[in-house]
Amino acid sequence: MLLKNENTTLPLAPKAVRTLALIGPHANGSLVWLGGPNYHGDSDIGAADTPLLAARKALPHAEVLYTQGCDVDSASTAGFASAVAAAARADAVVLMLGTDQTIENEGRDARRSRCRECKRSWLCVSPPPPRSP
Repeated sequence: MLLKNENTTLPLAPKAVRTLALIGPHANGSLVWLGGPNYHGDSDIGAADTPLLAARKALPHAEVLYTQGCDVDSASTAGFASAVAAAARADAVVLMLGTDQTIENEGRDARRSRCRECKRSWLCVSPPPPRSP
């Protein structure tokens, strides 16, 4: 979800990106993009590409960094340091976070997710730099 496209940040200018960091549990997966286990159709896109593979194809001149950072349903913060390090090295960062069918579907409720505490920690790991007036 894009909350604000300040300075026309998106779409990214491919030639301007020297280093891109893809961070999150969905950055190198395709099942979530197909609708999870409830999707029973065919998709050449999801079968052929993950966001990580697509980024590497679209940006052959750039270094594309990938780190999972966290699991979809975990309270562990063990991967946060690698995510923060990748973000610090990159010209642009794409976070691919969110739930999947293991957390929220018929008979499951996101309110019981262990990741709630993890998300709070994620927001506190690396505060944004102060804005200049």
